[in-house]
Amino acid sequence: MEFTAVILLLTLYFIHPQDWLPGMAGFNVIKPVIALGVLGLMNRKRNSVMGAPWRFMRTPHEWIMVVYGVYIIATAPAPGAIIGDLVPLLVYFFLTLHVLTSPQRLEGFLKWWRWSLCGVAVMGLGVLVGVDFTQSRAITDMEKGRLALNHWNLNNPNALGHTLITIFPLLYFGVIRGKGGMFTKVLKTLVPAAMACVCLWETQSKGAYVVGAALLVFSVLLGKPWWLKIAVVALTLGAGGSLLSMLPRMHEISSLRSEEGVVGRVMVWQIARGVTRSTVSGEGYKQFTASIRWEGKVVPKATHSSYVQIGGDLGLPGLMLYLSVLCCGLRTMVSYHGVSPQLDRLRGALFALLLAYIASGWLINRSYQPEFFMLIGAIAAYQQLCVRASGALVPKPASAALPTDQPSAPPLLRRPAARRRARSWARWLVPWRRYGLLDACCAYAALETVLWTWDYVITKL
Repeated sequence: MEFTAVILLLTLYFIHPQDWLPGMAGFNVIKPVIALGVLGLMNRKRNSVMGAPWRFMRTPHEWIMVVYGVYIIATAPAPGAIIGDLVPLLVYFFLTLHVLTSPQRLEGFLKWWRWSLCGVAVMGLGVLVGVDFTQSRAITDMEKGRLALNHWNLNNPNALGHTLITIFPLLYFGVIRGKGGMFTKVLKTLVPAAMACVCLWETQSKGAYVVGAALLVFSVLLGKPWWLKIAVVALTLGAGGSLLSMLPRMHEISSLRSEEGVVGRVMVWQIARGVTRSTVSGEGYKQFTASIRWEGKVVPKATHSSYVQIGGDLGLPGLMLYLSVLCCGLRTMVSYHGVSPQLDRLRGALFALLLAYIASGWLINRSYQPEFFMLIGAIAAYQQLCVRASGALVPKPASAALPTDQPSAPPLLRRPAARRRARSWARWLVPWRRYGLLDACCAYAALETVLWTWDYVITKL
């Protein structure tokens, strides 16, 4: 029951039928689903060996997420007014983490993520072929023909493009590197990828094209020999620019300084940067807004960046906490390699999704959306699965030790010796169970990098 609730939350986030399905406008379907998930957690079986529930507050992700939530409430102008908005987001995180207690559940979660993105592509294709069941044609026309949907989160071309690019690593790790015959893999990959490519072409999102290309290269090279990585990266840098220049609107990159949208965005970034310099805790949760004067009119302008939005809302301490959550996710991906082929594929998919979210954060604003909380929850669950599979979760007593003539772990959970040696550089990072000084230093370094990039964009553009 709890797994069904998490899948429903994931699907409703991407499809969001409340926006376009007649009769569902304004209908709150999230709270009943959350209640279903919480009820399922309270009544789940606890006698399973490999699917036993996780203990609460046993991962660094949980602690830093709680601190982040407490900080948001403490710095809000009206703390009581935002609890009803913030608590469901934290529930997204905890539900995802404590429901994905087996590799099969995590793989099913990512499979439904992939299918939800296929649903988004079908919605986009409906607009293009004239079967506009989502009533999105008017929004697309407002965007000068660039594809957008009648969707609270995908109502602009850039957001739609950056959402669709994540289907490619999910197809690669979930289908191409999964089980099944070659013909089946090609069929399962070709149709969704073709639908997504058509929609991406119609969004004409320059940023989505660049991030998507980098994401494809990363997915294919993850786990490959270093010489192959160097060769492919060199080839990509050499020929990639020419290929990208053939995509819609990519020629405009050379004239970004004169593009109206970019100029307006830089002005908003400058206003938000002033807020970070004049206040410590920002203007409060979802309180930062900016208006610019353009052609004699005062026009409200969005930040189009998760980092800029959080900096204006929560100040530099809040931005550092947000980056701490992302750094915890990155450390899990770097430190915990899959101890089985299945976990290795799941790691690749989660790693790619996290990198896509980090890169897209400079181009679209998804700072307080369920996608962020569910992704970090899935990454924390993956870490717990690796700890459980390696037998390091609870030390075994001497009386329970296996005989010397038996292997200490199932053969499928033991990596080849060459593979272990290749990954020995990361052993000092494992086991990692608590947020420590190294994590704080990494978060501070990430904060300085974000501020440097922020200032660089303002100065150069």
